[in-house]
Amino acid sequence: GSGEKAFAAGADITELKDLDREAAAKQSEFGNAIFSKLGALPQPVIAAVNGFALGGGMELALACDMRFVSTNAKLGLPEVGLGIMPGYGGTQRLGRLIGWGRAKQLILATDTIDAEEAYRLGIANKVVAQSELMTEVEKLASKIISKSSAGVQMAKKTMEIGSDLTLEDALALEAKNFGSLFASPHQEEGMAAFLEKRPANFN
Repeated sequence: GSGEKAFAAGADITELKDLDREAAAKQSEFGNAIFSKLGALPQPVIAAVNGFALGGGMELALACDMRFVSTNAKLGLPEVGLGIMPGYGGTQRLGRLIGWGRAKQLILATDTIDAEEAYRLGIANKVVAQSELMTEVEKLASKIISKSSAGVQMAKKTMEIGSDLTLEDALALEAKNFGSLFASPHQEEGMAAFLEKRPANFN
């Protein structure tokens, strides 16, 4: 988020209040489609959360692969206090991330949490000073970019798909995808570089 006030403060309540049942369901479907596309990108997506990330703003952060938050961050899903519920994936992604009991508490009690609590619960990967937020995110992105894009993308895809499978099926998927990377020039270069004690040059 730009500026110091908010990452994303969520939906405009003045726009939502007059929706009927059908229009509200379509709004939720649209939001979920967008956030699902974000989560399905082959590239890792890092949310840099500063200030408020409430409602749809928190759901946007949850759709990302990782979340770095600044010390002034405030996160929450306040929807049930408005007589509705999270509609852009919050009821599903939060529980998968931190466990259902904790997720239910945050959603049902509409608790707003600070950066340290978000880190403690496992929502945030790291807490940094606001002035260092983008520097730290870019540092992580650069580290990931230096690795094999084939390996990064396949590992991300395998984790995403495997999280909805039984352990047995997920391990079978892992074995298949692990094997598929041995047809990649990245595997040849990565292992050669390791054995030759030099940095890998992934094109």
